[in-house]
Amino acid sequence: MVNFSVDGISTVNVRQNGALQDAYPSQEGISAVKVTAFNNSAEFSQVGDVTFTTKSGTNKFHGSLFEYLQNSALDANPYGFHGKAPKHFNTFGGSLGGPLSIPHVYNGKDKTFMFVDYEGNRRTTAVAQQFLVPTQAERDGNLTNLNGPVIPQGNISLTAQALLKYYPLPNVVGQQNYNFENFQSTPARTDGADIRIDHNIRADQSAYARFSRKNITANTANPLLPNDVDSIHNRSLLVSYTYAITPRLLNEFRFGFTNVTTSVGFPIQGAAALAQLG
Repeated sequence: MVNFSVDGISTVNVRQNGALQDAYPSQEGISAVKVTAFNNSAEFSQVGDVTFTTKSGTNKFHGSLFEYLQNSALDANPYGFHGKAPKHFNTFGGSLGGPLSIPHVYNGKDKTFMFVDYEGNRRTTAVAQQFLVPTQAERDGNLTNLNGPVIPQGNISLTAQALLKYYPLPNVVGQQNYNFENFQSTPARTDGADIRIDHNIRADQSAYARFSRKNITANTANPLLPNDVDSIHNRSLLVSYTYAITPRLLNEFRFGFTNVTTSVGFPIQGAAALAQLG
């Protein structure tokens, strides 16, 4: 197991669509990454650790803007499929850092600094699916292709007829293992922001605070059923105070708080579905 932490405070890791989603900051807000593969220190709960250190502001204002685009233009067709899976993936954001100053009120040069960043992404992708579904003849009770009899329409149960409505009709011919294929759309979006304030109290004392938020909404494909629409809301706060008591004695106090709220939205309610199936 590997512990993930930001500025030394552990984060909560959540798996979404097979990928690990963390409370790590925007790539523009990371100043260093430290990876410990084994023999980790006791302050972390796992043998290995990945620690992200966030950026702080400086005496000069610096900023950035970025956008990355992925699409299906250079993708190959998935094996066995006719056509490409649609894909459009934008990652964008920016950052700004510098002295924290309020005109005519406070000048933070050499003393107080701020750094803020934002990163979002919008993903329109699809999952390639292949299934073996009942043909129209099989729905009507003709099971001769399955070495079975022909069932009269009046003998097909109402529950079976209601259940078959969830199955699509075949759209592929000439394949033995499947007769239906599709690209199931799985859109997702992420919005994350971080703000950090650093303050030099005096030559031997300093403090900083960081607040991060990240909202993730993603669709998860279900075979022959509507998508899950899942969401993750991640909030974290860190306060740190460092005091150089002597040239050889250093004390650091940290307080961290992380809150993660997850929800899974599946549109079919069990009781209602059973009632419809009779």
